[in-house]
Amino acid sequence: PRVNRARHALDLYYVEDCETQLAPGVWGIREPVPELCEPGRLEDIECVMAPGIGFDIYGGRLGYGGGFYDRLLNSLSPAQARVAVGLCFELQVVHEVPRGFFDAGVSIICTEANLIDYR
Repeated sequence: PRVNRARHALDLYYVEDCETQLAPGVWGIREPVPELCEPGRLEDIECVMAPGIGFDIYGGRLGYGGGFYDRLLNSLSPAQARVAVGLCFELQVVHEVPRGFFDAGVSIICTEANLIDYR
């Protein structure tokens, strides 16, 4: 995904070569270069690696405050094989993170010590 600040959303792209098709984006995180990538399609998503500051033992995810991944995850249809994976360190897993109405959780948390599957 690539952050689209104007739409306050993530734009999707197919990336075949991480060395040539990615460049530092809004927060210095490597993102697809639109001119070098084919646009992605929401209906093709099978798995989302969702970043976060923290995750809880119920699959709750505390993001970075922009709501970009919440919007992406909430836009996936229930018919899709939706798997959202939170990758983090064990110390980022807490008992409970604050959650709002539109906050999307993850179905799997993967740390260096555990794999928690909520599916």
